Amino acid sequence: GLFLAGQVCGTTGYEEAAAQGFVAGVNAARFAGKMSPVTFPREESYIGTLIDDLCTKELLEPYRVLTSRSEYRLLLRADNADSRLTPMGRKIGTVDARRWEFFSEKMRRVAME
Repeated sequence: GLFLAGQVCGTTGYEEAAAQGFVAGVNAARFAGKMSPVTFPREESYIGTLIDDLCTKELLEPYRVLTSRSEYRLLLRADNADSRLTPMGRKIGTVDARRWEFFSEKMRRVAME
């Protein structure tokens, strides 16, 4: 039941700490609710790349997430972030009904094109 983020995990950047804090917070809440933890695969998000690198690579300096660190960088684009991550957000409870309806309508319009 211990969830950590930031410098203690080997990062120095605000963005990296925020990403880790988000994952730690979501998983702490899920742990308290006796739900399974959420994982972010490296092929689906830069958060996944960050966490995978921190857990599996030997780091000799403070870690900064860079697009060049991900072998999936051509897939992890800003223009498809909502279609990649909003369904996961809905599943774990971080996307409310209003945002989900907006997203669903956008996906319907895209499918009609």
